[in-house]
Amino acid sequence: MSFMNRLSSGAKPRPPVGIIYGRPGIGKTTVAASAPGCIFVQTEDGLTSPMLANTPTFGVMASYEDVLEAFSAIAENCKEQGWQTVVIDSIDRLGPLINVYVCAQNGWRTLEDGAYGKGKTAYVEAWRDFMSYCLSLRNDVGLGIIMLGHHKAVKITPPDSDPFMQYSLTLHEDASRILVGDSDFVLFATYPTHIISVDQGFGKKATRATTDKPVFWTQENGARVAKNRYGMPDKLPLSFEAIAQYVPVWADQLNNQDAAE
Repeated sequence: MSFMNRLSSGAKPRPPVGIIYGRPGIGKTTVAASAPGCIFVQTEDGLTSPMLANTPTFGVMASYEDVLEAFSAIAENCKEQGWQTVVIDSIDRLGPLINVYVCAQNGWRTLEDGAYGKGKTAYVEAWRDFMSYCLSLRNDVGLGIIMLGHHKAVKITPPDSDPFMQYSLTLHEDASRILVGDSDFVLFATYPTHIISVDQGFGKKATRATTDKPVFWTQENGARVAKNRYGMPDKLPLSFEAIAQYVPVWADQLNNQDAAE
């Protein structure tokens, strides 16, 4: 078959696969719970706010096998239940579950029991499989995916400049690279901080840190890991609506809601 017969104008918009990570308690879970038709797959109990009391969830997963069973249940029942977005809360706590799963699959007590780096390799491959499951839920079932996580500061040592510190996901470096690479957006949630100088009189000055309202940083620089494929500005308010207006599928849904009202 000629390649010209396969020529098209591109795929129609699909629900996103994305990551929201950052400071604990800043509101990541509340933002994710505002996504259309969300269902939570929990590895930690983050639905403690009274505002989230009616959010659908299977409860906290005890194992990685439970997570995979939850994915299957969602895929089979999403149309009947009206689920449109799967929220994984959180990928940080998923890491230890994957660790236990990989060790059990290979008869290891710890990953270090896998000689010649086999433990690390198997662990990273399990994360690659996890991301494949997420992409399958989006590509084959039509569900959006939001992964929640926390942040850590890591030292970056480029070959052509001085070392610097950067905020990144609280995951194994290779696992983080897989998730970030295949996601449509990676948003860092934080409070912008400013250092101001305060005159204390008699020629003395003191410095203080002040913070603004929380925001999402949407593009990577030396200070943080972030990305998006939707042309978002560098900084957005920390709300679902602020993100959704740039994601075609979500923007259409918001516009239809406004028209209906």
